[in-house]
Amino acid sequence: MPLLCLRLPRLPVQRVYRAFRELDGYSDEQCRRFVHAARGSVRRRVFGLAFIVFVTLIGTGVGLVGFSYIQSIFLDPRRTLNIGHPLVAWYGWLLNIALGIIGFAIGPILGYLTRDFFLIRRVRHILRTRGVCISCRYTLVGLFVAPDLSVTCPECGGITTVDPALGELVTDEAGRARFKPDESRHRAHTFWTRARLRLLRRGAILLATTLLLVAASYEIFLRWQAGVAKRERPTAEALMNIALKHQPSDSRPSDPNAYDLFATLSEIRNAVDDAVWRGNPATAYAYPDFQMVYAPDRLGDLSRWPENRQQEILNSRQLALELLDKYRAAGLFDELDQMAHRRRCIPDFQVSPSEPLTFMPLPYLNETRKIGETSWARMAIALQAGDLIEYTRAAEGVLALARASRHEPILISHLVGSYCEAQTLGLFRQAVLQRPQSQWLDAIEGVIQRQCEAISHELWLQGEEVAGTNMIGWFFEEAARARFGRWSPAVRRMQTSMWPNPNSTRLGTYAGNMRTHDRYMSTLRAALQTPLRDLRTISPVTTTYIPMSMHSDTSIIDVSDAFNSLHAERDGLRIMIALERYRLSRGEYPATLSSLVPDFLIEIPIDPWSGEPLAYTRIDPITDKHRRSYLLYSIGSDKVDNGGLPPPERSELNAPLRLKSQSASSGYDWIVNDPDRGN
Repeated sequence: MPLLCLRLPRLPVQRVYRAFRELDGYSDEQCRRFVHAARGSVRRRVFGLAFIVFVTLIGTGVGLVGFSYIQSIFLDPRRTLNIGHPLVAWYGWLLNIALGIIGFAIGPILGYLTRDFFLIRRVRHILRTRGVCISCRYTLVGLFVAPDLSVTCPECGGITTVDPALGELVTDEAGRARFKPDESRHRAHTFWTRARLRLLRRGAILLATTLLLVAASYEIFLRWQAGVAKRERPTAEALMNIALKHQPSDSRPSDPNAYDLFATLSEIRNAVDDAVWRGNPATAYAYPDFQMVYAPDRLGDLSRWPENRQQEILNSRQLALELLDKYRAAGLFDELDQMAHRRRCIPDFQVSPSEPLTFMPLPYLNETRKIGETSWARMAIALQAGDLIEYTRAAEGVLALARASRHEPILISHLVGSYCEAQTLGLFRQAVLQRPQSQWLDAIEGVIQRQCEAISHELWLQGEEVAGTNMIGWFFEEAARARFGRWSPAVRRMQTSMWPNPNSTRLGTYAGNMRTHDRYMSTLRAALQTPLRDLRTISPVTTTYIPMSMHSDTSIIDVSDAFNSLHAERDGLRIMIALERYRLSRGEYPATLSSLVPDFLIEIPIDPWSGEPLAYTRIDPITDKHRRSYLLYSIGSDKVDNGGLPPPERSELNAPLRLKSQSASSGYDWIVNDPDRGN
């Protein structure tokens, strides 16, 4: 008969025996004796209590693990419900509390069920094998059983109820019912019988054999997988071959390498910095701010700052101007002139075979930005002084740096080079806004033609493909890194030392990571073969694999916005130069951009976000705060024409190159000839 304790919940009470149907016909005193006998000796009780505690702890652990899993899947604040709305905070707290209570309660519930299960088995065992009066212990074996299934003790007159279901009735030759518990049933309930011991031994051997086979098979798979990963893992030589393949068409293998000058540039700059301000006690707390030279408007009105802050800003600007003179005297700008004449750009990929290409040091990235700031400061000073030669030298040097970075088959290097180019084009735009003479326009166009080379996206796409394959292969080429899955020590170190992706929840296999990587690269390559404005229609490739996610952390949409911004900057500057040439030739600006074709432009550049020509309209200089005669703009990443409405002054949305998504630019247009737009 099913156990009552497994069918109905009950609270722990002292009269636990009332949960057993077999004891309903006995008095409380008799029931207590049965339960006491069932619990047995102190040794049996200690062993039973230890087992119940063990089951309780196991149940509590399972409950807490299940609660943590459910919480991480459904209640993680970084995730959303299936309906797409973020989880309400108070609702999440209530669910967490409820699930926590359930998780903690599983262990005690299992403990109670375990106790009741073994207790009732012992009670039934005693009932089946007792054969004596529960009151006086007088033997009842062989006595007649009344029709109401009761036996009267001849010694004390106590009534004992007989349960036919327990095998306590026998029939004598006369057909009368007698009370005689079956001794064989007592022996049958000896738990560790020979058959059970034999079955236990066989089960233990089978379990141990299965575990050994599974462990051996898993280890064999890990080592086989490591061998495949090691064979297929590309090296830095693959990146070098990509860089060699995409060199400028007018360069030759015997030409000097522009990257050979990077070390000299870095040594000169660091030596001057150490001598002038880093190693000088008088300027130990100062920092050269070159932005205050080429973009002073970024801080706005200096008078709005406290006096001590004003002095710090002025000191930083003065230190930057002093460094420019020292750089010039040390030959830094002469080295940049040499780089501008070197077309060949072969990076030096230095990485240990024991590390992935993702760990490859890229010291030139930071150096490019720092030297770029000095060149932009030179351009601003030369423009103010009307020194066209110095202006051209500075612009050509920084664009040569940008071109070298863009020739690296690595996306981050390509983006840094594009950023430096966009900053330089922004300074060109500021010069064109001052309506210069034709010789300035000729010089700017000449620098752009020599240094702003169109580099195929296939360069860094192939590099990213090699770097991703190398990263995944590096991880799986040692079986120890993947032996314990996402709990492997190598995975934990990677997630803490690198950029952890919260959506990455498992390690996966080498083949699974590679399939996801191939799908990611195929999607990105297919997207870049279409007009850049269509990249927002591409479905992003998501992954739950940790090694794969540690490489492909860049959004396709973010990359597209950066390249769209650079294209709009280039084409907008081309149109502005053509408009100035038209003004110098005809005395006024044209009514439409079509008037620039074919004398000043071969064709009208296309807005990368709309697929249509950039928007152009004439305005009255008297009503414009910048005294402009025209407005030239792109509709921006929101793909909505807002009539040339610019973002707020000095907003990050004004930056010439956006390395993040432009979703925040909704409601504004990207004004090409806006003096307030940052450089």
